[in-house]
Amino acid sequence: MFIEITTPQNPIKVENTLRPYKRGERSFTPEVARHILQSTNNPKNIKDTLRLIAACPVAKI
Repeated sequence: MFIEITTPQNPIKVENTLRPYKRGERSFTPEVARHILQSTNNPKNIKDTLRLIAACPVAKI
């Protein structure tokens, strides 16, 4: 699947957006994943997003 970057953002800003999801403070949803992947092509941001997707319960996806 290809996701086009439509809203480019600085990798640090994306990391700050991901932080509450990585800490478990907010619920990670498919909409959040799509927003992140449409915002960056930074390998670390993508890796963190994929880890969050992998940790989601199957029923949520």
